Amino acid sequence: MELHTLADSVCVIIPTKSDLILTVTRRNTDILCLPGGKVDPGETLLEAAVREVREETGFILVQDQLRPIYSQIVVGADGFDFYCTTFVLNEEVDEQHYDPSWVVEEGIDVRFTTWRDLLINGTFQEYNNKVLVNYTAYLGSVL
Repeated sequence: MELHTLADSVCVIIPTKSDLILTVTRRNTDILCLPGGKVDPGETLLEAAVREVREETGFILVQDQLRPIYSQIVVGADGFDFYCTTFVLNEEVDEQHYDPSWVVEEGIDVRFTTWRDLLINGTFQEYNNKVLVNYTAYLGSVL
């Protein structure tokens, strides 16, 4: 039996001033997800979060703008489990000033959408439901 180590991954909630969140779709699908991905060897979770957001959305963040709000083991589409940590950007962005040409990674489409749309049309629905609960608690603690 072959053993696999649990890979780390990250995703980031990027809220907008109009109560939307930034989501991405990958490889010509309509399946929504938060921007994020696997942590590269030697990279911290925060470094990976900043890199993934830059690659997938073009937004340039710094580590102290991010707050971790939830982590859990998730079963990936390939059948392998990974440990995902979700961060939230501690400020709102203005989607009116977003330029889709900022996207670095091919096959990514950026959308501003509602939580409801992410929960209905997104990947990892159970995980995202738990993320939303923790995000709501986070908002209550910073207001």
